[in-house]
Amino acid sequence: MTHPYGPPATTTDRQDAVLNPASEREAAYTLPERDPFLSVLMIGTIVIHTYFNTKQVKQNYTSSLRRTLYEVCSIMLAPLTLLFALFMPNIGSWADYDFISDDIHYSINADNKSVSVVSRFWKYSGDVVIPSTVVHEDKTYRVTCIGEDAFWYCSITSLDLPDGLASIGRGAISACSSLTTVICRAEAVPACGNIKFSRTPADQATLYVPASAIEAYKAARPWKYFGAIQPLEDYGKSAAFGAP
Repeated sequence: MTHPYGPPATTTDRQDAVLNPASEREAAYTLPERDPFLSVLMIGTIVIHTYFNTKQVKQNYTSSLRRTLYEVCSIMLAPLTLLFALFMPNIGSWADYDFISDDIHYSINADNKSVSVVSRFWKYSGDVVIPSTVVHEDKTYRVTCIGEDAFWYCSITSLDLPDGLASIGRGAISACSSLTTVICRAEAVPACGNIKFSRTPADQATLYVPASAIEAYKAARPWKYFGAIQPLEDYGKSAAFGAP
């Protein structure tokens, strides 16, 4: 299976993406407000509806409360299913990966030489380190992309991105409320299109990048919205965070 993101962006593509930012109107674009509460509500409704729909229970409707609860669940089921489909991440994407390495899910890109980090059913958490390369079946792949929704709603506290990273997909680092530190080792600013780190407190987080690329990151959205952008060397002095 190949990944829809295709081959990594060229240096020119990345420069165009960061040196020619979209209009302020496009920059204001945000992701739909998606919340796990919706899935919990839907699952609960299905369970209750199924229970009251069993033959044994239906034959024993001695309580008007039971009848009312059953009817309410029946009415709610259809709109909840629609809302779930519209606002929750694609469930199929949780299985859209080719292999797993060190608990990180990867999908092989169309060039068959690089991979993208993709989401997983059990959300990522804590300190996440993405390596520059990964080996699968005796073949080495470069990690060039963070796929759409890869870390969406994950309780990650820090994220270490590799030097060969070329692009980040829509919603990849959104709703990460615990994120305080991002290390991006790429000297060429990864292309992000018109996205921003929606519902992630970037303004309270610190971004560490190569010293030679600080000005480029400060000029590019969404990177420029970080509360502080510091040279990568400074992070090494204050914390022991293993390089990939």
